Amino acid sequence: GLVTAVAAGQVTITARVEGKSGEATVTVEPVPVITVDVTPASASIVAGDSVQFQATPRAADGTPLSGRTITWSSSNPALAEISATGMAKGKAPGTVTITATVDGRSCTADLTVTPKPVASVEVVSTRDTLSVGESLQLVAIVRADDGTILEDREIEWQTSNSSVATVGESTGLVQAIAAGEVTITAETDGHSGSVVITVEN
Repeated sequence: GLVTAVAAGQVTITARVEGKSGEATVTVEPVPVITVDVTPASASIVAGDSVQFQATPRAADGTPLSGRTITWSSSNPALAEISATGMAKGKAPGTVTITATVDGRSCTADLTVTPKPVASVEVVSTRDTLSVGESLQLVAIVRADDGTILEDREIEWQTSNSSVATVGESTGLVQAIAAGEVTITAETDGHSGSVVITVEN
């Protein structure tokens, strides 16, 4: 009559003696989750990329427990979102906390999302000739290697000859000063693009 629990669930135990029987219902509860391990403990990805997290619930003796429901969450879904299977995708630069919860027990991991690297810078100009005293607004288009336009990058503007034309270091606004030819350059993250402008009297 010694009952040994094998798996979670409910079972009826029956004893029979000389045609008579008696029953008892035994409920076997799951082994309690004491700790949860999340791997990797920290990760870094580029915005747009993904990384797979794994969670392992464990019993008091450290034995891994299978068949448990894992709930995943991100501290800031605008920076990184995570699926029900633990796949995290970077959305925007920043650091978030990824949490796995099993039966009320939780564990966290840090995920850092870095900006997409700059692959090219293109300077767009509506004109290539200015008269002395005129101004022209230039625009820099920054792209990743997949062609995606990267917004909110800090652009540094430079002129090859400030006596011919000046340019706002952060604005890209060109001011024609004297006749000549000048190269205006936009630079960010070690990449640059330029345009040649002729200034006429």
